[in-house]
Amino acid sequence: MKNSKIIKIVPISIVVLGSLLFMSLSLNLFGYRLYVDESGSMQPKIQTGSVVLVHKNSNYAVGNIVTYQLPKSQSSVTHRIIKAVNINGVTEYTLKGDANNSPDAFPVPKSMIIGKVNHVIPYIGYVISWVKTLPGLIILVLIPAAIIVYQELSNIKKEIAKIYAARKLAVVVAKEAEEAVEEEEKRLAGFITKIKSKWLASRKIIILFLLIGISLMTVHFTSSLMSSSVSLTNVTISSGTYDVDNDN
Repeated sequence: MKNSKIIKIVPISIVVLGSLLFMSLSLNLFGYRLYVDESGSMQPKIQTGSVVLVHKNSNYAVGNIVTYQLPKSQSSVTHRIIKAVNINGVTEYTLKGDANNSPDAFPVPKSMIIGKVNHVIPYIGYVISWVKTLPGLIILVLIPAAIIVYQELSNIKKEIAKIYAARKLAVVVAKEAEEAVEEEEKRLAGFITKIKSKWLASRKIIILFLLIGISLMTVHFTSSLMSSSVSLTNVTISSGTYDVDNDN
């Protein structure tokens, strides 16, 4: 987990750093502009490949190191002021590189000065110059950016797989639940069928007993007497016949 976080952070850091370095020469950060010293004319104070942070001032004095814009050019020069003169209300400065034997070819008016060098960062300029090349742009910006995009796509793929697995599991669970409900319904239906069949059988028995009972209630009972005779004096009585014998 820790290694994966480091793998994610490193490309992002590289892209951010590379982007900042790539844009630093054109941005005005909090009143500062960044320039890379490539000539070595200010050595040993400013080494070749150093980055100088330049800030716009209202006034400049002899001894200040300033950066000024060359006329009709995108190039700039960073040198030290060795002389300042005011001609008809316009201040002009004579500048010279510390490593040069002679001053610059022409005086520089205040309007051409971009700003005073306040900070020097050695050797970072080599990195910035390299980033501005195509190989530097590819290695320091494009490749880390591609890694980040790949990682994000992989994360999206993993999340989609998780969602798909969760949906699949939900479908399986729902299917199992549906099958369980169907099975329970079948068991209930079977139980009801058994109850019905038992009720029908019991009803038939009850009806049979009722019919038997009704039949017994409608039967008429009759009495039959066995033939018998009783001898009385001069009288014979037989069942169903009365004969009186008289000797007379």
